[in-house]
Amino acid sequence: MGEPRPMTPEDAAETVWKGGGPMRVILREIPLVLGGVVVFGAVFALSATTTMGATRSAKLRWQLRQEEIQKAIATSPPQETSASVAGAAQISPAPSVP
Repeated sequence: MGEPRPMTPEDAAETVWKGGGPMRVILREIPLVLGGVVVFGAVFALSATTTMGATRSAKLRWQLRQEEIQKAIATSPPQETSASVAGAAQISPAPSVP
C-alpha cells in the first residue's frame, strides 16, 4: 500500500467520474427519474381525458333527462296539488257544532 499521498486533480476526476463517486451515481439515476416522470405524465394525461369524458357524458344524460321531464310536464293535464286542496278546505264553511 505504501505511504498516503495527496490527490492530484487527475486522481480526483478519475474518482468522481469513473470510480463510483457521487457524479457517477447521479448520472446513473437521471435517466430513471426522467423515465418515471414521462410514465407518470402519460398516465395522468390519459386518466384526465377519460375523467373529462365521463363528466361530459353524465352532464349530457342529465340534460336529456331534464328535457324529458319538461316535455312530460308540458303534455300532461293539470292536476290538483296539495296547495289547491288546502285552499279549498279553507274556503268551505265550517260545520256548526250543536
